[in-house]
This record gives sequence, structure tokens and C-alpha cells, in this order.
Amino acid sequence: MSNIKAIIWDLDNTLYRFSTLFEDACNHIAGRTARALGVDVDDAVATKMAEESFVKHGYSMRVFLEQHDLCNVDVHHEFHKHLDEKILEKSQELVEIFKGSKLQHVIVTHGSRHWAERALDHLDLRQFFPDDRIFGLEDYGFQKKDESRFVFEMTMDLLGLEASQMIMAEDTIRNLNHPHELGMKTVLVHHGRIPKEPHPHIHHMVHSAEEIFTLAGDV
Repeated sequence: MSNIKAIIWDLDNTLYRFSTLFEDACNHIAGRTARALGVDVDDAVATKMAEESFVKHGYSMRVFLEQHDLCNVDVHHEFHKHLDEKILEKSQELVEIFKGSKLQHVIVTHGSRHWAERALDHLDLRQFFPDDRIFGLEDYGFQKKDESRFVFEMTMDLLGLEASQMIMAEDTIRNLNHPHELGMKTVLVHHGRIPKEPHPHIHHMVHSAEEIFTLAGDV
């Protein structure tokens, strides 16, 4: 992949790995968020619903959005403002690799911009992502990566690059469909959770973000 000029990064579980502590925190926060926005169940039930939603969909709040009349925008901001970035596990190796990188880097996350900025600060990666290279879900009109090409086309325009010059790095299989169709190189970061079935729209699979720089010929 010698022609690669940029990497579009997902944030959560891609630039860092979900820990059991963080997954548990997300589920508790999701339950409290739902209750704060009017879902009439007790805390234990709400947390259990969130846990099951995370296992099934990879998003603790999805069950509440589907089964209750909650505002997606309210849920998005309320949930992410309570996440604690201090419990994320840092990788100094990743920071050092970024320091030597010659590529352009962009964050495209389904999280909020505020969460992305806080998380990147904690991970010591904020210096590699200027303000105009961070896209929270609200920044691209809540058009999710598995539903629309919009944010990928927007990123191509921002950087002035062709799709073939870009890598999309992601931990969620379905979010790589549109980048693949556009002609980007698609990389799944699986952290050891290797998919059982083949997925033709995934060009490469890696254990961690650090490995992507080698694929790109950037180290």
C-alpha cells in the first residue's frame, strides 16, 4: 500500500482497546442516561438492558432508542458527556509511532466530538488530530458510517485525496462496507476477536492500531 496518504480512524475500540472496566462503565452510564431521559425502569433493569444491547449491537443505548421514544440527539450527547476517558488504556508505543508518521490522520467516530477530544487528550494522541480532522457523529449529520457514504466523501474532499490513497481503520465490520465500495483500503482492528466468517469488503485484519502503520508502509 505504498500509495497511501491518509488513515481515517474510528476511535472507540480502534485507537484503544475496550477493557472490561470500560464496557461495564458504558453499560451503567447507558442505563442512567435512559432513566434520566424518562425510561421508567429501575437502575438494575436499565443496566441489564444496556448490557444485552451492547452484546447484540455493540451499542449500549440502542435498545432504549428502539423501544422507547427518546430523542437520538439527546441520547447521543447525554451518554457521551458522562463517559470517563481516564479509564482508557494508553499505548505509548502507538504515540511514538504517530510521532514518526508521515501520513494525514482523521477521526470519524459515532461518538460525540467532545468525547473524541477528551479521549484523544487522555491517550496523548490529540496533537495528531487538528480540530478540522475530528468528526463526531453530530458533525456529519448523524449519518452513520454503515448507513451512508457522506462522511467518507466529506473526508476525501477535506484532504483532497482519492479513495485509493486512504485507509479506513475500524473495529466494526459493517462500517467498512461504504469505504470499500468507494475504493478505500479497509482494515479491521479485531483485538483478538477474529471474525469466524470471511468478509470480502475487508482487505486486512490486524490485532491493534499499531500494525496499520506497517501495512501503510509508514514505519
